Amino acid sequence: MPPQRHELHVVHANIVLYSMAHWMCVPIIPFLSKRLGADPVMFGYLQTAAGLAQLIGGPLLGWLVDVRGARSALIVSQLAGALSYLCLALAWTVPMLFLSKIPTIFQHALQAAQMCVTLMSDVDNRPKMIAHLSLYYGVGFVVGPAVGGGLANLLGESGQQTVALIAAAISFVCVWVNLTYLPPLYAHEFSAKSEAGKGSPDEGQVDSAGEGDHKAAAGPASGAVKERAFADMFTMILRPGLRNLLLFSLMVGLALSSYYTGIALAAEPQFGMSEKGLGTLMSFVGGLSMIVNAVGIPFLSTYFPRQTIVYFSMALMAVSLSSLSLATDTVRLYLLLIPLVVSMAIFRAYSVSLISAAVPTEEAGSAISLAHAAQSLSGVVAPAVSGHVFRNLGFSVLCLGQGAAVLVAWLVLHLNASGVLSGAKKSQ
Repeated sequence: MPPQRHELHVVHANIVLYSMAHWMCVPIIPFLSKRLGADPVMFGYLQTAAGLAQLIGGPLLGWLVDVRGARSALIVSQLAGALSYLCLALAWTVPMLFLSKIPTIFQHALQAAQMCVTLMSDVDNRPKMIAHLSLYYGVGFVVGPAVGGGLANLLGESGQQTVALIAAAISFVCVWVNLTYLPPLYAHEFSAKSEAGKGSPDEGQVDSAGEGDHKAAAGPASGAVKERAFADMFTMILRPGLRNLLLFSLMVGLALSSYYTGIALAAEPQFGMSEKGLGTLMSFVGGLSMIVNAVGIPFLSTYFPRQTIVYFSMALMAVSLSSLSLATDTVRLYLLLIPLVVSMAIFRAYSVSLISAAVPTEEAGSAISLAHAAQSLSGVVAPAVSGHVFRNLGFSVLCLGQGAAVLVAWLVLHLNASGVLSGAKKSQ
């Protein structure tokens, strides 16, 4: 069933505002934590706490999608973000900073939006629509840091809390918009309508039923979903196809989390960057990602098969990460980042599509949440390991290790899950 245009507009607006609010606060948190007395080690613990919260909440939100609909998950995510920013604005001690991370357990608006798009699209169009989400997220990624940092500098010492309050207000507006303009988006509804489109006699009888029957079908969940316990979601990991795709996502996530940590650690000692220089680099990456999602993903999806695209992105990512070991100045770093950003954008678009295609539609929310949990786990583990490698072996060795991790991920996908790549389209 094709999505209504206004529904897509609401989802896209959610992602722009969610990303903008988040990235408005990213540049102020290090300065706020320092002003409140946190040293670099304590700030690292704060980031780890955020990663753990994301790891815990991802599966919970996926279960909520399957049981209560994608809109409910999107509302909960935006509300969690608003509460987190509100706590940040009211923080006057370091423990209050940690308290602001508790609501982020449920702050997964991008995951919820991916589920909305998954329900609204078929397998063939799904990578393009997910790429569009990344494009809209990139708008907030480019605009947010500039707005947040600029306002904080303009308003002085109180600017950090003011920026957090503005971010909270943006998130509360998103909650109201979702309640007012977005339908529930239950997975079993879209699954039933997809079956009806195939001409099933039973489904044809359902379509010809009266309005009362339609409203009954549009309840919070079908019988099968109601009976599903939260623990049942984790039994999905035992399915070989999904398990191997999750392992693939985890391995790539470890490499990319290590890359983010390595760039942050090497920015000043190896490339002579200040905070402004690192922020400019982040904006460059965000802008390039937008271009890839707007132009590159649709082009590749039109002219090349799924398996070729995924294998190409993995090869390009492995080579690009390894090549960063050759970066000795800022100019080379920017040039070497171009192919890496391209490969990362392709991976993000297609990994969600592959995982959602590996399970029935009514279980897609749980599957995507498990993929996000795997990436959150990599965000908890990789920074500590990367810091140790960087300190003892250097930036070049760290980059080579990242490339090796991507090669291992490709091997896992090729040996165990290639059937998903080549057969997903046929199964539809």
